[in-house]
Amino acid sequence: RIKRQLNGTAPMFDNNDRHEVRETILSYLAGVVFAGGWWLWIDANAWINSYDTLTNVYFSHYVPGILSTLAVAMVNMISWKDLGGIGWGPSKDNVQMKVRIWFFISLVTGFSGIIAAIWMASAYWFNDSDKVSWPGMMLILQNVLIFISSLLLRFSRPPPNNDDFGSFM
Repeated sequence: RIKRQLNGTAPMFDNNDRHEVRETILSYLAGVVFAGGWWLWIDANAWINSYDTLTNVYFSHYVPGILSTLAVAMVNMISWKDLGGIGWGPSKDNVQMKVRIWFFISLVTGFSGIIAAIWMASAYWFNDSDKVSWPGMMLILQNVLIFISSLLLRFSRPPPNNDDFGSFM
């Protein structure tokens, strides 16, 4: 699959190989970013349990990360082919409109995880001078990294090259 340039010195990928390499690299990068987000939150919890006796972590502090993780699955469930096309109005089976509504709800879920993390960190860790703000910062960073990983995974697969999809973008 690797072709040589005309002078025969450097290998050059053809177009299909570039897409495969791009998909592979961005998928791995999305996984690393996702794992890094959860790792930071787990590290903050371990740090709280080891060094900070004034701060407790409750289940509600995990909810933004769970929402963001759910958004990763929701965003990447649908294909580009189903998302593309012309028009928002009702069609024969309304599949395109339902897919776009699902995609919108999945993005709202991801953003709500980030907003909830900021709200919880501000209300619980940043508001009290006796508490260390490290867990709050990690909660926010966790959700931002998980959202970035969902977009990396979504855009690792290129959209189809047809006229209907170009009108959506």
